Amino acid sequence: MRRKGERPIVTPPEAWSETHVVARTMREGDHWLYAWLAQRTTPLHVIERKARIPRDRLDAFRTGAEPTPEEIERLAALW
Repeated sequence: MRRKGERPIVTPPEAWSETHVVARTMREGDHWLYAWLAQRTTPLHVIERKARIPRDRLDAFRTGAEPTPEEIERLAALW
């Protein structure tokens, strides 16, 4: 939690490459959504609220549903 008057730390996004930790975990068999969740440690209820994607839709990704372009944009903006 930030203290009053404290500025947030801005971290630049990591460059995507074959050695990126998410790419590596997906190669090892993790689902793409859970690879990102593990890397970014974003709780699902936060994704629901900030990306405006319902929980049942997030669960559908795990069972093979493809995200829409709008959902991809929302997740990219979040992470």
